[in-house]
Amino acid sequence: MIELNLNEMEVVTGGIVSGTLRQPIANATSEWGRMVNDGAAMVNDFGHWLGGSIYDWTH
Repeated sequence: MIELNLNEMEVVTGGIVSGTLRQPIANATSEWGRMVNDGAAMVNDFGHWLGGSIYDWTH
């Protein structure tokens, strides 16, 4: 079994790679843009938690 270090774990769970997916609309000024960014951040955080949990459960 291969042990992942902290940096590899963040890449697998989306911490580093999805940094741009957390806010898909840069400098959102409209209510719609802020709503999209909030939704993307929520989905990103859930995916990060889910990936970490699955890794913890399987190792």
